[in-house]
Amino acid sequence: MAAPRSGSDPHVRLLQVPTVHAIFGYLGNGKTTFARQMEAETGGVRLSIDDWMIGFCGDDLTTVPDIFGRTWALLEELWPRIVRSGVDVILDMGFWARVDRDSARAIATELGADFRMYWIKCDDEVARARCMSRMDAKSLRFDSAAFDPFRYRFEALGPDEPVTVIENGPLTDAG
Repeated sequence: MAAPRSGSDPHVRLLQVPTVHAIFGYLGNGKTTFARQMEAETGGVRLSIDDWMIGFCGDDLTTVPDIFGRTWALLEELWPRIVRSGVDVILDMGFWARVDRDSARAIATELGADFRMYWIKCDDEVARARCMSRMDAKSLRFDSAAFDPFRYRFEALGPDEPVTVIENGPLTDAG
């Protein structure tokens, strides 16, 4: 992880290359917990798509049509502006689709920022249990029946996608 930024001298910040930290992983794998730790360690700005969607409509995402796509578009407009100011960003957005990962990587490169992808992974049963145990109003809740149907949207990383793997709980051979 990048060293914390001093922030006290704006001239020093201009000399530092910001980093875009993109968090990849399935439901309940610990992406947000990892992103919060990274935020505390780097001093970067954490943008969590779940936090924004909950802020817009609570945990009932059905109240706003295409809430995911609309929120993604807002964050995709916001985070490059933060990077342009010389500040690291931590993108807690899942990045399930290859096209979204490629887009973030290209934008970071265009901005002259470093790009790091982290794959947060754990055993499916651990992830499922985490999703089902979420009780606070700041978390998206999924029941057991809702866990598997999203799997078709989750595109595996390609062999050409550099990634740091973070194992976050017991893993099986299928993990």
